[in-house]
Amino acid sequence: MTAGYFLSMKRLLGWAGLVAASLIVARLLALRARKRDGAVPEPGQTRRPSAPAGGASQVRESRPSPSVTSAACWVPPGRAAEVRGLPVPSGLVYIGRGLAAVHGGGIEPCLIDPDLPVSAAGAAFELGYWPSYSRIPEAARAALLRWMAGGRKDPAIDIGCVFLAFYALERRALHDAESDPAARAELPSILAEVERLLGIYSGSRSFRGYASSFADFLCFELGAGAMREGPPPAGSPNGELPLAVRITAATCAIRGEGLPAAWALSWVRSDPEIKLRTPAARCPLEFERLFLLRYRARHGDGLRLKPCKGLVQVRYRPASPSFDAEVERKTGFPDVCALMAPRRRLQELAEECCDALAPFSRRAGREGDPGFALEATALLPADLVAAHPPGELLMLREALAALLGQQEIAVVQAEEALGPWLTAGAGKLSKKASLQLGRLVSHAGFGLEPDLRFGGPAYQQGQPVALFRLDQERHSSPTAAYRAAALLLHLSALVSAADGSVSEAEERRLEAHLAEGMQLDAEERLRLHAHLRWQLAAPQGTVGLKKRLEALDAERRRGIGLFLVQVAWSDGRIEAGEVRVLEKIYRLLGLDPAQVHEDLHGGGPAAEPRPATLDPEALARKLEETAAVSSLLSGIFEDPQPAPAAAAAAPVVEGLDAAHSALFQRLGERPAWPRADYEALAEELGVLPDGALDILNEYAFERCDEPLIEGDELLEVQTRIHQQLKP
Repeated sequence: MTAGYFLSMKRLLGWAGLVAASLIVARLLALRARKRDGAVPEPGQTRRPSAPAGGASQVRESRPSPSVTSAACWVPPGRAAEVRGLPVPSGLVYIGRGLAAVHGGGIEPCLIDPDLPVSAAGAAFELGYWPSYSRIPEAARAALLRWMAGGRKDPAIDIGCVFLAFYALERRALHDAESDPAARAELPSILAEVERLLGIYSGSRSFRGYASSFADFLCFELGAGAMREGPPPAGSPNGELPLAVRITAATCAIRGEGLPAAWALSWVRSDPEIKLRTPAARCPLEFERLFLLRYRARHGDGLRLKPCKGLVQVRYRPASPSFDAEVERKTGFPDVCALMAPRRRLQELAEECCDALAPFSRRAGREGDPGFALEATALLPADLVAAHPPGELLMLREALAALLGQQEIAVVQAEEALGPWLTAGAGKLSKKASLQLGRLVSHAGFGLEPDLRFGGPAYQQGQPVALFRLDQERHSSPTAAYRAAALLLHLSALVSAADGSVSEAEERRLEAHLAEGMQLDAEERLRLHAHLRWQLAAPQGTVGLKKRLEALDAERRRGIGLFLVQVAWSDGRIEAGEVRVLEKIYRLLGLDPAQVHEDLHGGGPAAEPRPATLDPEALARKLEETAAVSSLLSGIFEDPQPAPAAAAAAPVVEGLDAAHSALFQRLGERPAWPRADYEALAEELGVLPDGALDILNEYAFERCDEPLIEGDELLEVQTRIHQQLKP
């Protein structure tokens, strides 16, 4: 904390408020930094601790030190006492007879009565959840006294003994200090002892919860003491939003400052009203980094909070059965953490981060800690990887940069760019591995064509790929305009290459007119150009085109034919090979091949007599017509297609559309599906095979935290999950 911070606080809150706020927060910070996780002891749970060291003491009444009398009972901090021959060197304990409980009568549970016997060393004992010195076994009394004699630091002691010492601290601070100035003066020593015990015994979630809340209460009561800094609390040990978070948020609201990202994360992790999904718990480091990254990107120096009328209330319910109600104090700080609006905004951001981490979390759930293996890194959000790149990814980035050099696009063999993966995959990668590699390469700041995410085939050895630099990927899947442009590019590449060669000028001209006609952005233009370079280096023929073209109406198929005629004319002449390719494509389009000659020479909208060369004005005119046809075709993938009858007739699964509901139902007919059979089923139902797998598995993970379908070449359906999800 800086001097400017305190000066501003002085002006806004006055000296008293400043001292109280800053000291409370600082003490809480130091306290929270020393906590660890552990198990929760349940009511009625018993334990068998290690045997006390040394032999049994003789049963005799100790002589109190001159400052401690049986009537006073309380041993102040730093004073020594003795019980049954064992020293109690540091005080902070009640010793004597007849001290009544704070409420309800009976003997004070924490009172150490020197008349009560203790057992021989090593005897076993059991403690209940609310121990009382007068009722615990003799062996437990011996263990407690020896633990105190040893400095109250043995980590193996039964936690019930620690609670008995803790009960004494509660009584002194919450009951005696109400009316006794001497007791109130001991609050700093009591707080220091609570913090010391927390550092040793926070492995008990129950003790950590009570002790943390008690320390919060003492910090508020004191409003003074040594300043110490530390990180925000990592969570809530007692199911309540920590006081440190509430006061920090209130202070930010009073000062008109943004809530720092680390405190916003602490709020999200601690607030019982904010529900965090599996990725936040399974991948805590990745969730923390992504939340902080996106919080700062969205809110800059922090979310702005407005003061409210409600005030923060400090509540503490004592662990000791001596008390019957919680203790309450009011503060002058606005309780902004109780407001719905900021909580909702933090919840939305947390949900967004969980969604982005879901694929990585599922891998972690299946395979344990995924670490930063490159395959796992491919599943992380791009902005997280860019901010925290693992060393392996940096090595991949350097290798791809060296391969590309100063070129805008480099056509290389697949094994040059993806050697380690292709070697491991016996020269060919599965669709799943190819999909992950596409993501991984984009995380490294590059793009590859083909890319399975954009409709390309899987990678295999001996096949070319087009590598290009992609500083910031905006598209992780193709837009409708890009899909249309890629289809036209495929067809156009066939026509352009029909005369045996494609000049660089032809490449640029073709790519430029498609990009302009389809209104592609800069990233899509670059990918389209790389796609063209790959198409020309590895001609794809017409395989798979018929299915894609049949989905288009007659007007658009006719428009594609006219577009390709303009492509053939773009270099100013028509070759016989181009005519043959056009005729073949017209057949795929369901058009009359004889129409090609009419469109080329007289009947089409771009009709011109066939010259040996085309003058610049005529060429410019034909290119304008190309753009017009491109504009006509720009929506060819945007028209919604009616679901097949088989899909429309299937019962709809809540949360899925008709087609994917039908696929879900049909997959339940077999325990396993060969890839070819599955793809045929997906085609029958009108869904994309790989995309549908992702949708169904996402659906299953959201509801059962497990995938529905596993495998690659043989897809295995988890029957148990299918039955759970089946309507």
